[in-house]
Amino acid sequence: SIDVQDWKWGTTTTPEKQLTAFNTTFRSGGSIVVMHYLYDSTVNYLRTFIRTAKAAGRKIVRVDQCLGDPN
Repeated sequence: SIDVQDWKWGTTTTPEKQLTAFNTTFRSGGSIVVMHYLYDSTVNYLRTFIRTAKAAGRKIVRVDQCLGDPN
């Protein structure tokens, strides 16, 4: 998994550490991104996360699609 660690950095003076956490675990081969919409910083970084994944040829899907849930 790819943990952006927003739970750790989202409300601190260094929320950009979420980008470091994302990039580190993304490069390690993680596939599922763990993040929370509770933090403005996470929402603000979402486009960067998506751009990085797409640039690496990754496909963006919802959890239900990942699990193969037809509903």
